[in-house]
Amino acid sequence: MKNKLIVVIIVSISLLFSYLNFAEGAVQRPTLFLNSQQVLDLRSKILTSHAAIWVDIKSKADSRVNITPNNYQKDYGAQLWQREVGDNIAMLAFVGLISGEQKYFDGAAAWARASCNYPTWGFDTTSDGYEYGLCYGHQLLGLAMLYDYSEGYLCDNMRQLIKKTLIKRATRQYNFYQTFNYSYLQNQDWISFCGMLSSGIALQSEYPAAKQWVDFTQRYLLDVSKVLMPDGASQEGFGYWTYGMQFLILDFYLSKQALNNDYYSNSTWWKNNAQYGMYLMTPRSTWSSSLNIVDLGDSRRFAWNGPEHLFRELARLNNDPVSQWFADQNNIASTNFTHWFNLISHNPAIVAKSPASSSTPTLKYFDNLGIVSARSDWSGTESMVVFKSGAPMGLLMNTVADSLKNSDDMGHVHPDANHFVIFANGEFLIKNNGYVQRQTKYHNTLLVDNVGQWDEKKGYFAAWPYTASRDPKILSAISNSTYDVIVGDASTAYIDACNLKTYIRKLIYVKPNVLIVVDDIEVSSSHNSVLNIFPETNLIQSSTNSNLFTNTTTKSKFRIENLTPSETSNILTTQTIAARSGGGSTTTQLLKLSSTKLKFKQITAFSWCKITETNPPIVTLTGTGTSQQAIVNGISYSIN
Repeated sequence: MKNKLIVVIIVSISLLFSYLNFAEGAVQRPTLFLNSQQVLDLRSKILTSHAAIWVDIKSKADSRVNITPNNYQKDYGAQLWQREVGDNIAMLAFVGLISGEQKYFDGAAAWARASCNYPTWGFDTTSDGYEYGLCYGHQLLGLAMLYDYSEGYLCDNMRQLIKKTLIKRATRQYNFYQTFNYSYLQNQDWISFCGMLSSGIALQSEYPAAKQWVDFTQRYLLDVSKVLMPDGASQEGFGYWTYGMQFLILDFYLSKQALNNDYYSNSTWWKNNAQYGMYLMTPRSTWSSSLNIVDLGDSRRFAWNGPEHLFRELARLNNDPVSQWFADQNNIASTNFTHWFNLISHNPAIVAKSPASSSTPTLKYFDNLGIVSARSDWSGTESMVVFKSGAPMGLLMNTVADSLKNSDDMGHVHPDANHFVIFANGEFLIKNNGYVQRQTKYHNTLLVDNVGQWDEKKGYFAAWPYTASRDPKILSAISNSTYDVIVGDASTAYIDACNLKTYIRKLIYVKPNVLIVVDDIEVSSSHNSVLNIFPETNLIQSSTNSNLFTNTTTKSKFRIENLTPSETSNILTTQTIAARSGGGSTTTQLLKLSSTKLKFKQITAFSWCKITETNPPIVTLTGTGTSQQAIVNGISYSIN
């Protein structure tokens, strides 16, 4: 922090001299994200309230300004490497606008020239003039910003090349979307529409046909606002949340700033969305570029984009000190990368407050999507239990018009009802297997005769239309200072051949280091029911107690005990996990709790402690039937 402060002071002094040269000068006619007065205001603020953020953004631009742009690669397909090209153009154009320095426009122009001359942008090898793709969104946004900001900085020939490319590519994209069955809750279309919207706004005053791009995006965003999840959650997982949200923020911001169309008020998504980020981030002390999130759905264990600028904008929208704290802390931790939008969204009047100092609850129930995140405290070194059991696209999607439903939205959803993970002592103890094929068998939940949840047999979860009668659900989520109780019901989520009558899972989280999992299962005919448990590191079965499994890492001591061995048998084995999109496979350890009974109640105890402590707590059972109790450190907890 001390070194960073020194850099801020040095750069601020340098900026002060530069400011004297351009602060009173003419500002060109930006329409994207800023108007002329806002540019002048930011040029003043980067010397004071926004100085630290400006140092990060300018440093990133400096690292890119002299890099040779990517050569074209004939890897026909998505050509995702082109996304970086668009991102570099946007960053350099923005820093050029704020700094007034020619070198950033020259650098952006080099990247733009490469982009304009690429014969294809992703999938557009067709001759019909139809195409779209993620690299369209990134590159159209970058080129539109450069065109909008560069008058007086770039020569007419360069600007005409950019304009010609914007018209050609945005037209192709617009034509494609006239026949394509696009989605309203999916990152790819949020990204693609951002490119079309920014191009249309930048060109509509001089190219009349561009207005139809703008009008089309506005109809789309109005519909998006109708289906955004009211609890703020994302069915795609945290990683895709950071990617899609980055562009959805720009979509909504542009619509209001440049077109005076306010779509925020149509959804409580924007009010609650920051909580999704807060509660799915791992404890503060663990944050790094490779670990900072719980990887539900199609996610890695780190945020792909930001998430500093996401929290920064959500803090601004909601005047929220806790969101501001998460933005500041992500900046300090350097969890991923600095985004130019940080400078626009930063409101220094919002004084950051940590979740601990603001009495933020330790348990959050996202009641539309069916996710519960519970933690022991907000110390920064806390334990976490995250549980998922809800409608795959959220409860709201069951109620909206059919025209707003689309099977493509299911692309990053997993069939993982009644699945849970444990994070403690800076590491996962019970894990999610992450970005893998969407099959129930890869999650910490039930299989019946090795068969899982509805329509996951394709390897891609495509259970649409998915009627409300099939939805798994959270029955309750109750929290107090010493323990939490979460109950999920996945009875209806399984393929009919399973003949599953009941699958209710109850989690009793005794803070900070015990989780008791109670599974009530009933099938209507003879089947082999198996509860899967995926440990992060390999377990060792006790030589004296075959129902006890332990492991020791560099950080933790961990134990799992089958407290009802009369109900299930223990099988410690391995599972080969198929990666997505032909990416090979990995093998991981798997503990199976298996039963052939028609009806049974399985109770499994998980406990942990730091490596420096003696041993994890031991959980015991007393009583029978409805009076059964779990004993933890001498305190009884009702199983029923």
